[in-house]
Amino acid sequence: MATKKVEKLAIDGGKKVWSKGFPAWPQFDKKTDKKVLDILHSGKVNYWTGPVGMQFEEAWAKWLGVKNAVSVSNGTAALHVALTALGVGAGDEVICTSYSFIASSFCALQAGALPVFCDVGTDHLLDPKKIEACITSTRRRSRRASRRARRRSWSSTSTAWSPTWIRS
Repeated sequence: MATKKVEKLAIDGGKKVWSKGFPAWPQFDKKTDKKVLDILHSGKVNYWTGPVGMQFEEAWAKWLGVKNAVSVSNGTAALHVALTALGVGAGDEVICTSYSFIASSFCALQAGALPVFCDVGTDHLLDPKKIEACITSTRRRSRRASRRARRRSWSSTSTAWSPTWIRS
């Protein structure tokens, strides 16, 4: 990929490369707003008073083709649940992407494990070729984290490692 030489950076008075602004995040559809408000106004906002959470989990599990699914409040909570389910804790090391939201590595620390950073490729996803160098006898799990919720193809990774690899 060719790079374009910039005479003067925008901060130094040069031409801005983007001036349109960025969309707000997150964005919600008006139908979503109404659905959430309907649930809030019903007062049935939890598992012991309302069925919505359980209905969502059942539909999500069906869509995934699995027996069970568990919903949590956000991605950070999901990472904590995943590491707990894997038994990751004190003395473990977790291979994490070096380019992600802080929760991707901080969840390992909160579990008592040590995050070990692996470089990403030009697509901003973990580079399977660089994971090999991160594997040691004390590393139990690599977490696939994506800033854009995309999945990495692991076919280029050696047989010594796979996304389900665990070494105790």
